[in-house]
Formats: sequence, C-alpha cells, structure tokens
Amino acid sequence: MKVEQTEMTTILIVEANALIRRSFREILCRQFPSVSVEEAEDMGEAMEKVQNLRPALIFVDIKVRGGHGLSLTKKIKSQFPSTTIAMITPYDLPEYRKAAVEWGANFFLSKCCSSRKEIVEVAHSVISKKSKTNTIHTILP
Repeated sequence: MKVEQTEMTTILIVEANALIRRSFREILCRQFPSVSVEEAEDMGEAMEKVQNLRPALIFVDIKVRGGHGLSLTKKIKSQFPSTTIAMITPYDLPEYRKAAVEWGANFFLSKCCSSRKEIVEVAHSVISKKSKTNTIHTILP
C-alpha cells in the first residue's frame, strides 16, 4: 500500500518512550519512504515542531511529558484545525475514546492492541487525502 507523492508530507510522533517512537518511525519510514517522520518527546518540543513543520498527521500519546496529550491535541487543533491527530494510549477504555473525540482527535489507537497494519492505514488515509485534496475529513472509526 505504497503512496506516491509530489510534495513532502510530515508525520510527527509525540511520545515520551523512545522505543515506541522508534517502532512507529520504523513502520512509517518503511511503508512511506518519501514521508518525513519527526519525533518529539514532550509538549514543548511537540508544539515547536508543529509550528515549524506543520505535519499532516500527529500521533500523540495520551500522557505527554510536560502536560497531557488531550490538552496538546486541543491546542494543536485550535491553531491548525486541518491537522489529523491519532491519539495513542495503552488504555483502550471507552471513556478515553470519548475524551479523545471531545478534545479533537481523529483516530484512537491502543498501544497494546493496534497492529502495524492499523498504524499504516491511519497514515495512508491522511497521506492519500492530502495528496488529492489537501483537506482532511475523518472521524474516529
């Protein structure tokens, strides 16, 4: 499911755990070699990269150093409403899913239950829509 692109798309991974960031990066870089994959390990670094890089897709851990992933999501969406955000968490609970939607996340992925295929599908949906229309209209599955 490779996607060809004419302009560089950026994906940002906001996660404190270096191993998880590396795993996401490897999955995304292998599947989408023409995509720039960036990392941030705390809220400050994440906002700086969002403002400078304007990523099309951001994977955000629900627990972020220096704050909370939900508040980071709300802040990003208020400044960059077309940015797609996938909330990632080890807590696959209905109340977390509901909160993620209420705070502006487009996708919700469980760290323990989501497969490589699901991560790729989220990225593919954003990359393919960006290359076609430059606007994203998605809701949680």
